[in-house]
Amino acid sequence: GFYGGLWASTIDEYGLDADDRGATVELTAYLGWEGEVQGWEVDLGLWANQYPGGQDVDFIELPVQIARAIGPARFKAGVIYAPAQANLGDEDNTYG
Repeated sequence: GFYGGLWASTIDEYGLDADDRGATVELTAYLGWEGEVQGWEVDLGLWANQYPGGQDVDFIELPVQIARAIGPARFKAGVIYAPAQANLGDEDNTYG
């Protein structure tokens, strides 16, 4: 089904501005859908990473995970895609 939430953490100053002030909090608002598709467990999401007070450092990510039980073992793989955004050097980023 559908899910959503908010995650927060304190951080060292990040995204400093001209006055050397930056974000001291990282916020991630997330939403997604998790369910089964043709025997595969699927989790699709959208994360909005925000750094209040930081200079040009907010970005979005799109995580995808799939999993499946095969016999007594369960296999799981995931990847997170961050589309090209100014604060990511205008380049796509993908990591697993």
